[in-house]
Amino acid sequence: MKKNVDNFDRPIWCLSEKSMELYKQAFGIGYSLGIRIPDYFEDQSYKNDTGPSFVYVRGNKLLKICVLPENPSQREVEGLRYTLIEMKTEPGDDYQDFVRVCFESDNPEDFERVVFDQKKLLGWLSC
Repeated sequence: MKKNVDNFDRPIWCLSEKSMELYKQAFGIGYSLGIRIPDYFEDQSYKNDTGPSFVYVRGNKLLKICVLPENPSQREVEGLRYTLIEMKTEPGDDYQDFVRVCFESDNPEDFERVVFDQKKLLGWLSC
């Protein structure tokens, strides 16, 4: 694992250069997530999305972290900066259907507490 530091001098642990390159390629090398992403989430960022996204997949269910720009005036959608969404897919299909918002926050520490609680995440996915 490689240790990086964000704009708040907090360590960001990342899986590899490749996994971090995806969101940086889509949103620029200077895009600050402001949070640490657990290594069990995979970068799924795409340039036409409103911000970087990371997914935790279990079977045909997944949890998706969506990170909007830090400055609310730069956001294309209204809402809090960090959102954890439950999605579902069909076997063999890449399309993701929205199920529900599990958690939202503008507070990075509160959001990290949730996404690093793997027991809670598995509980949401088992419903």
